[in-house]
Amino acid sequence: MFLTEISQARNCTLERQNYFWKNVGAIIDRPQNVKLDTFTKTQFVGATMNYTQKNRGMGFALCLCNTKAKLAANRTINKNLTEHIMGKKLLEMSLEELWQLFPIILTEHQECWKEWYLEEETLLKKVLPKVQRISNIGSTAISSIWAKPVVDILVEVPKESNLFDYKDLITNNGYICMSQSEDRISFNKGYTENGFSEKVFHLHLRYAGDNDELYFRDYLIEFPDIAKEYEKLKLSLWKEYEHNRDAYTNAKTEFVKKYTEKAKSIYGNRY
Repeated sequence: MFLTEISQARNCTLERQNYFWKNVGAIIDRPQNVKLDTFTKTQFVGATMNYTQKNRGMGFALCLCNTKAKLAANRTINKNLTEHIMGKKLLEMSLEELWQLFPIILTEHQECWKEWYLEEETLLKKVLPKVQRISNIGSTAISSIWAKPVVDILVEVPKESNLFDYKDLITNNGYICMSQSEDRISFNKGYTENGFSEKVFHLHLRYAGDNDELYFRDYLIEFPDIAKEYEKLKLSLWKEYEHNRDAYTNAKTEFVKKYTEKAKSIYGNRY
C-alpha cells in the first residue's frame, strides 16, 4: 500500500515537478535528464525507497502532492527515525527530539483541511462556553499556497473570562497544552509518540481582539501575489529549518509583521 500511495506523488503540475527535482531530485537515484512525468512507476518507487533508506528524515515526504502518500511516508520513515526515543512520552522528549519526530512539512493545499476545520469548530462550539469567535488561521486557510498540513484554529473568548477556565475543557477533548501565559494558551492535537496522526491541529486560545493572524490571512487571500511571495519564502526556509521550528518561525516574522500592519491599515477594525 505504501508503494502504491507514494507513487501517486507523480501527479504533480509541471511547476511542482521542477521544484521537486531542484530540491530533492539531486539526492535520490534518478536516471540523469529524466523528467518526473516520464519517470516510470517502478523507477520512481525504487528511487524513493533508496532515498528513504539512506536518509532517515522526512525530506522526500515533504514533496508529496498527495496527502495520503505524505502520511504513509511519514509513518514509514518515522518508524526508523524514532528508534532512539521509543518508549518515551511526548512530555519526556527534549525539544530536539520533538523536532526530529515532527519535522517541518510543506505540501500543496488540500481540500480536506477545510472539512477538518469545520468538524473541529463544531466540536469546540459544543464544549466551550462563551466563545466570542472561532477562526481558521494560518496557511491552511489560504488555498493558493503550500502549507504545513496542520490546521490552525484561533479561539477568542471574552476579555472578562479567565483563560484557564477553558484549559481543562480543551485538554479533555484530545488536546495537549504546549505553552501558556496569562493571556495566551496554545494546544495541539494529533501529535503522538509515533509521529503525526492523520489530522493535526494547533489551537490558540486568546482574549478577544488578540487576532493579528486574521488580518494577515485576509490580506494574503485578497492579494495572491503577496501570498505567492510568502509561499516562496517558506519553501526557501523549509530544508534549512526542517528540524528547527523556532528558527523557521522567526525567519518569517519580518514578512508576517510587514503585511499584517498593511492589512490592519486597510481593514481597520474588521475584527
